[in-house]
Amino acid sequence: MEMVKLARYSPNGALEGKVTHYKFERVLPSHGIGLWVEFPEDEESKGIFEAKGGVEYALELNKSMKKLGERDDVYFMGQTVGYKGSPMFNSLEGVVADKRLELPVMEEVQMGMATGMAMNGYTPVTIFPRIDFLTLATNQLVNHLDKMEELSAGQYKPRVIVRTAVGNPKPLYPGPQHCQDHTEAYRMMLPNMDVVKLEHSSEIGPAYDRAIDSDRSTLLVEI
Repeated sequence: MEMVKLARYSPNGALEGKVTHYKFERVLPSHGIGLWVEFPEDEESKGIFEAKGGVEYALELNKSMKKLGERDDVYFMGQTVGYKGSPMFNSLEGVVADKRLELPVMEEVQMGMATGMAMNGYTPVTIFPRIDFLTLATNQLVNHLDKMEELSAGQYKPRVIVRTAVGNPKPLYPGPQHCQDHTEAYRMMLPNMDVVKLEHSSEIGPAYDRAIDSDRSTLLVEI
């Protein structure tokens, strides 16, 4: 890990000082066998790399991520953010590498880090490639991020954009623990956050615009 310094901003956008941050560079694979298999360029295999909603859905995600990445306060973090491993990686091609933090498989720590960054003036986009494994961060999400304003007696109201997706069961079935949809369960558990399921490409841009302009955290579930 390499220690770097990042600027800290107050809620009104003023520069307050510096915070210590750590940049992770993957040496060993954080999942699977560490290999990304390139499939032949045929229509069926292209679906593996694109969102289930199709090419237009994938293009809208790219545009939204690039737009978010142009903001000084936005930082992307999570698995397959800096390295191939899921369609999430392809959606970040318009985001510069300095705004991405690749993390090991440590979902609860990742969510806690995002909350801490938000409390220091950032708007982190914390990425969990599949909602199945967002469940491993549920303690930080439900008991900390969602309740932070109450826990801090109104001193903190961190804004985090949590990005995740429901796994695609086709053309390669990934197993039952890789294609579940827990959106409704999170809606019930997160009364202080917006929970949005992006079922159509036309919903993507407006939803991410609302998330970045909101004074609440947002969980966005892609299909």
